[in-house]
Amino acid sequence: MRRDNTTFNASLEDGLRLPLRVGIVMGGVVVADSSITGDGMVLAQRLEQTTEPRGLLSKEPLTRLSRNAFRLPMKTSESSYS
Repeated sequence: MRRDNTTFNASLEDGLRLPLRVGIVMGGVVVADSSITGDGMVLAQRLEQTTEPRGLLSKEPLTRLSRNAFRLPMKTSESSYS
């Protein structure tokens, strides 16, 4: 995703950039028609808004469960990756 985001940003004009930010949680979601909502979705959106550009932020339970599943640098404050 980061590589694709970098390539996409390079194609934009006038110095515009679309920063990539990801928030991931374990929680309930509701899928209806073409929309997704629920507590898990709302929390993931909040995490996405608070992480730094090019960062990934997750809540502690998910971080603990996935700690060995990905090769990513980890920060222990608020269980974030960047």
